[in-house]
Amino acid sequence: MTERIDLEPVGNALLTIVAAVEDTHLDLPTPYRDHTVGEMLQHLVTVTRTLRDTAEKERTPRTEEKVHGEDWPPLEAGWRAALEEQVPMLVRAWSDESAWEGTTRGGALDLRGQDAGRITLDELVLHSWDVARATGQDYPVHSIDEQIYAESREFLRAVEEEEAADPVEVDDNASIFDRMIALSGRDPNWTRS
Repeated sequence: MTERIDLEPVGNALLTIVAAVEDTHLDLPTPYRDHTVGEMLQHLVTVTRTLRDTAEKERTPRTEEKVHGEDWPPLEAGWRAALEEQVPMLVRAWSDESAWEGTTRGGALDLRGQDAGRITLDELVLHSWDVARATGQDYPVHSIDEQIYAESREFLRAVEEEEAADPVEVDDNASIFDRMIALSGRDPNWTRS
C-alpha cells in the first residue's frame, strides 16, 4: 500500500496566505525566478485544477498539457474565488487512497500516483511560501507536521538531481523546512528589496 500524505494542512496554509493578498501585492516579485505574485497566483489556480484531475485519474485537456513554460499567463479575474473553491476540492481528491496508487497523468507526463501526490505537496508548500514571502507574511511552518517537509525534501532531492537545479547553501543548523526551500533553489532568507 502506498503511503498517503494529508494535504489538508498545506491547503489550509495556502488559503490563509491567499486571504491576506491585496491588489497592491499582485505586481511584486516572488522568490521564484522573479515571477510576480499575480503570476504565481495564476499558476496556483492552474495547478490546483490540473492536479485535482491528476488525483482523480481523469484525462482532461489540462492533464495533457505542460502547465507553464517560461512565460506564465497573467492573473485571471476571479482568481481568489477559484482558489477558495479549488484548494478544498484538490485536498479532497488527494485524500482518496486510490489517488496515490497506480499511475496517472499530469503535465503531459505519465506519473506514479505517489509521485504526483508529492508534486502536489511541493506545489502547495513552495508556492504558498513564495506568495507569503513576497507579500510580507509568515509561512505557518509550525502548524504543519515536520515529517511532511521531510517527505517533500526527499522527493525534491530526487527531482532536482534530474533537473539539475542549483540548491541554495544553508548552514548545518537550518530547519528541515529551510532545507527543503533551499533544495528547491530558493533562498530561505529571501526578502523583498
